[in-house]
Amino acid sequence: MRVRVRLRREGGAHRPPYGQGHTATGDLHLTHRTADGRRIPLLQLLGADRRWPSLYEPRLVALSARQFGFIGFERDGQAWVLQQWDCELL
Repeated sequence: MRVRVRLRREGGAHRPPYGQGHTATGDLHLTHRTADGRRIPLLQLLGADRRWPSLYEPRLVALSARQFGFIGFERDGQAWVLQQWDCELL
């Protein structure tokens, strides 16, 4: 499904929902990656109009008619940080 995604966190810290934020448009794709013998769910934004991080262990936290949100983890250098995606259906 085609969506516009806005990152709600930067380096794990919460960003305000107003002003310029990091956004990208692409297709949501849920897949799995195997690490240390464990299957990990992975949400990706395929065909994004800019470089975009993957969201590991995504959880749906908000849902309405044309908007929804996921929370999960992303890799930031050597650390795993909390990340939140606000998605708008296009």
